[in-house]
Amino acid sequence: MKMKNTVPGQRGYTLIEISVVIVLVGVILLLAVPRVQDAVSSDRMRTAVRNLTGAARDLKAGAVREQVDHYLHLDLDRRLVWNSRDDMTAEVRTARRSQARPLPSGVRVADVALADEGKKNQGEVVIRFFSQGYVQPAAIHLTDEERTMTLIFQPFLSTFEVKDSYVDVWQKSR
Repeated sequence: MKMKNTVPGQRGYTLIEISVVIVLVGVILLLAVPRVQDAVSSDRMRTAVRNLTGAARDLKAGAVREQVDHYLHLDLDRRLVWNSRDDMTAEVRTARRSQARPLPSGVRVADVALADEGKKNQGEVVIRFFSQGYVQPAAIHLTDEERTMTLIFQPFLSTFEVKDSYVDVWQKSR
């Protein structure tokens, strides 16, 4: 069957067909954008948790292997993370601090709960990884203003626990 055209040899779409396609693309984008935003936001939180757990694993293994205490430093005000060791000179520690990595965009540390010191939500927090293979008990609460995740460091466990909510681990009973 041959199409009839008003001008021989020209084919095209009508204005109605183009309008329908544009409306359909608009509706699809309208439905997809919130899901993409949630995925990006969630991905930033997961990236921050992965980075912190990876750093913690490395520090724990390094402390045991080198038989020197290692430290995870968190600058809560500037959203920076770095590490150090007991056998570092002051100059090397300063250099490490100047090479601190920022947390992913939009993610911040809400607070850090240390079992023996309580909660801190500003300044610098240091978590110690002992050469004997255990870690100072701590819970890092990360937030991106929409959700909160908790990274729990238990002293004698080889893994670090991650919760998809704010978990008050060392809440003191009255």
